Amino acid sequence: MLLMNEYAVPPLVLTLQQLTIGSLLLRTHLFSTGRLQPLPKNLSMNTQPIYYDFVLTGLFNALDFLASNTCFSHSSASFVETMKASEPLMTTAIALFFGIDSLSGNEAICFIILLGGVFCSTIANSSDPNTMNQEFHQSMKTACIVMIANLCFALRAKSQKLFRAHVDSQKMDDENLLMHMEQIGAMSLVIPVIIFELPGIFERIVNSSLQANWSYGVLAVTNAACFCTYCVASCLVLTKLSVVQYTCFNCLRRILAVIFTAIAFGVPISMFGAFGIGLCFLGFISFTLVHNQKSILPSIDSPTSILPLQMSMSREE
Repeated sequence: MLLMNEYAVPPLVLTLQQLTIGSLLLRTHLFSTGRLQPLPKNLSMNTQPIYYDFVLTGLFNALDFLASNTCFSHSSASFVETMKASEPLMTTAIALFFGIDSLSGNEAICFIILLGGVFCSTIANSSDPNTMNQEFHQSMKTACIVMIANLCFALRAKSQKLFRAHVDSQKMDDENLLMHMEQIGAMSLVIPVIIFELPGIFERIVNSSLQANWSYGVLAVTNAACFCTYCVASCLVLTKLSVVQYTCFNCLRRILAVIFTAIAFGVPISMFGAFGIGLCFLGFISFTLVHNQKSILPSIDSPTSILPLQMSMSREE
């Protein structure tokens, strides 16, 4: 937010900056630790489904952050976060639609309770008076862009899970996968940035002092490092969990953010917000217990059993 508010960095430039610097930092880290992996030999146009999932993972990841940065540049953070609370619904719907995950009746009930808690706590935490006073047109525009961001997030999760069904972590671990994802995303944004933002970039550099450019560079690298750290954690969790489990942990992340904000910045939590937090934790614990009980005897015909079988077949090949 500081880069967009204080330095007036356009969302398109900020997203390219995050992806480029983040991938460079990650590549440097992997090279220095001797863990830099080449692209798998079976990842080529000859294996089109795998190749397309690999490319789409990077594209959807970039579009997700571009849409999110666009929203934050035009609306208050509280309003955007309130709208983004619907993200688990979109991700779960995509996972169920493409058959890469499934929900039992009890899991669905627990998931609904969890989502209800997220909505309650998020809305209660939206204390910014501008949240409810924005112009209707701008609010609807922001809401539509947030839905696009949520859709891209869900499609990225879907593409990553399908890619992982054919390429396991031994051939490409999560950090190497993320590095390539960010490189693909950055390359997809280079031409739009050159066409729409290049003159403004040169103008800001020329008109700014050396100290201002240096401060901006330090802040940009710090922002990209935090961005990259978050993406690595997200990529790692998605590899180890099912898509629905991943969305549950994402819900919990939002609740913990509300609690941390209350503790660190002295933001009071209303009774309605506390009710939402308790409801979210209840839903999360219930879902985890029900899901773990179902996982003891997985059905061989269930959609969730397809991915492990495909991965084991890819290892044997």
